[in-house]
Amino acid sequence: MQSACDAIGVTLITSIDTMSLAGADIWITDILDDTIPLIDLAQYRVVPVVPVSASPLFVEFDPMKFEGNAFIFDTVNQFQMFEKLIQALENMRYAGDKRMLLTNVEKGGKY
Repeated sequence: MQSACDAIGVTLITSIDTMSLAGADIWITDILDDTIPLIDLAQYRVVPVVPVSASPLFVEFDPMKFEGNAFIFDTVNQFQMFEKLIQALENMRYAGDKRMLLTNVEKGGKY
């Protein structure tokens, strides 16, 4: 994953302890547990890329409807995770999509 992130200019942070949420745009994980600062992610408007097991908390972003607050992958493998990371990056490039996505993230999915 590190080499893939390097290739597209994304910084990979492997420990939440060292994570600087104030400067982060996207957060990707293969697990969701109690150590994940979900309130902080919403407060800092960090877009989650998470497994489907987290779907009660997150809804897939639909840029056509401006609904959703995350990018969700079905199977934990580098291909699906990378696909969703690229989708997140693409949506962040467009001002309207980015504004609605970040608003939805901040609301915690209550839109």
